[in-house]
Amino acid sequence: MSQPESSVDAVVAYVISAYQLPEMLVRLVERLDAPGTHTFIHVDARTPDRMFRAMTGPLAGRPNVEFLPRHACRWGDFGHVRATLDGLRALIGSGRPFDYVVLLTGQDYPLRSNARITETLGRADGKIFMRASRLPTDLWTDGGTYRYENRFFHIAGRPFSFPGAPFSHAPLNRAWWRIARRLGLYRRFPDGLEPYGGSSYWMLPADAARYVVDRAVSDPALLKFFRYVRVPDEIFFQTLIMNSPLRTRCVDDDLRFIDWREGGDSPRILTCDDLSMLLSSNALFARKFDPGVDAEVLDRIDRTVAV
Repeated sequence: MSQPESSVDAVVAYVISAYQLPEMLVRLVERLDAPGTHTFIHVDARTPDRMFRAMTGPLAGRPNVEFLPRHACRWGDFGHVRATLDGLRALIGSGRPFDYVVLLTGQDYPLRSNARITETLGRADGKIFMRASRLPTDLWTDGGTYRYENRFFHIAGRPFSFPGAPFSHAPLNRAWWRIARRLGLYRRFPDGLEPYGGSSYWMLPADAARYVVDRAVSDPALLKFFRYVRVPDEIFFQTLIMNSPLRTRCVDDDLRFIDWREGGDSPRILTCDDLSMLLSSNALFARKFDPGVDAEVLDRIDRTVAV
């Protein structure tokens, strides 16, 4: 696969996953709106209709904005991978030209002007901006292998795993782990693939986006495997890219500012107290923001960055 030629300004497309904060989503889309830009938005099917209308109404009539068919996206399940693939398929199927596609959430926000974003990606020589580490990794609990060795699923909206750790006492779980190993209940990663993981959000050049979609279409067994992976959006795309000829172009940097210092499953909400760190970073985007916590930080970013 040939490497794309560099250009002064890239044509950038966006795939956005959202489920709340309509005003934040509308502000994000309007902030990114520029000639040639295409935006595809997936809104969680569990988002109330009134909130969904508050998202679609202000953006109606924009020819470069498209809302995707909705389905449920529970945290940690395959719905987020499916939404992203739907966005990539819609973008490619539209026939609209693009050089890069950027995956965002409705609580992301650009730290640079549209001109700076398109110039940076235009000079990237087809690099793939994605965090990707070989699993197991010290960056994740227990190396992260439990995420795919177990089968994770929901029943009546409640999360379960198998074989999992079904007991409240550690000695019993250790004994169960040994039994499950002997019985071959834990899953093996698909043959021929080495597992990689990293942040859910990335920037792919056009040929990498097409490679991911083509691979997903041609290998339904792979999609079936990932339907039962824990937080598969942090493993699926990394694994496909890093097991392909494209891996030599992968930069272990997603050009995002995300603050995980508080731990847990979600990054810290960014405020005006973080502004100097945000603007002095090399990041093009940051997450996550919540106008209900601090709306002024977005205003100050806009005033500082020449749009």
